[in-house]
Order: sequence, then structure tokens, then C-alpha cells
Amino acid sequence: MKTAAIAVIKQNDRYLTVSRRHDPFDMGFPGGKIEDGETLIDGLCREVKEEVDIEVMSLRLLMVRDGFDHEVHVFLIDNWIGEPKSYEGTRVAWLTEDQLIQQKSFGKFNENVLQKLKMNESPSSLC
Repeated sequence: MKTAAIAVIKQNDRYLTVSRRHDPFDMGFPGGKIEDGETLIDGLCREVKEEVDIEVMSLRLLMVRDGFDHEVHVFLIDNWIGEPKSYEGTRVAWLTEDQLIQQKSFGKFNENVLQKLKMNESPSSLC
């Protein structure tokens, strides 16, 4: 099975998203496929740099899911350097939770990620 890595980047109750190349209004979390010979972390950092032009400084694993013919590793990015901008000719935007789950291609996946994020932020999960 192929591997992919996704970055969840949150700021002021909004999430950093990037559009799909073929549809500038279908937004999802930055990330993508890990290349042969690349570590998971190196691949995630490369994808984030390519898609939104920021450097990941610290991260933590949020969840791993099978889907879309890939094992998808979802990371929460705690700290980064740079101002997010389009780097590959796609659109970059900060979306609310409601906007994220309304996206065409990854709405349900985004909803699952947000649910997991909320579970990790709850006081009971810190014990």
C-alpha cells in the first residue's frame, strides 16, 4: 500500500487548505504521496513546502487511516516558518470547520480529521 501524509495547520479557529489542481474551489489539507526512499516526515515537509510554501518546525501524529488506496498519516503542525501562499499554481485559503466538511472531494475525510482533533484537545484525552 502507498503512503501519504497530510498536514493540519490551525490558526485562529481556521485551517490552512490548498485547492486541487483541477478545481480551485475544492479545498483540502496540504500534503500528498510519500516518494520512494523518502521518510514520512521528509515527505510531509516537502509536500507542505511545495503546496503552501512554509517550513514545518514541529509536528505530532494525529491519526493514521486507510483510504484512497493509501495509508494516510495525518499530522498536526504545531509550529511553522513563513507566510502560507500558493506555490504550485493552486489556491491557498484559511477555512472554518464548516467550510472544510462541505468540500467535494475530501469533506468526509476532513470531518473525520476534525473529530479526531477535537478528541485530542479534550481534557480527558490529556490523562
